[in-house]
Amino acid sequence: LRAGTTQAAVASYRGQPVAGAQLVGVGAEAELAAVWTDAEWRRRGLAGAVCSALLRHFFAGGGELVWLPAPEPEAQALYRGIGFVPVATQLNYAAGTESPSS
Repeated sequence: LRAGTTQAAVASYRGQPVAGAQLVGVGAEAELAAVWTDAEWRRRGLAGAVCSALLRHFFAGGGELVWLPAPEPEAQALYRGIGFVPVATQLNYAAGTESPSS
């Protein structure tokens, strides 16, 4: 993180953060992560605006690829709205979970 591999953007109202996001990556590739909007500020386009600002800055600086997981339909709608398209399926694994019975 100290090497500058994280960028963040926040939308605020009267000095209080109401939406934000971050890009985490190395070099020309990054993951869009930690996208959030305060419940009272949802459905106003703030998450899309914050993500778009981050992406413009990233690509203007030579970034080439941004990816993200979006399992929820609401998240998928947001990301499609700012130009992302599904290209693959991500498998998630966790330690300590039981495997399904046969």
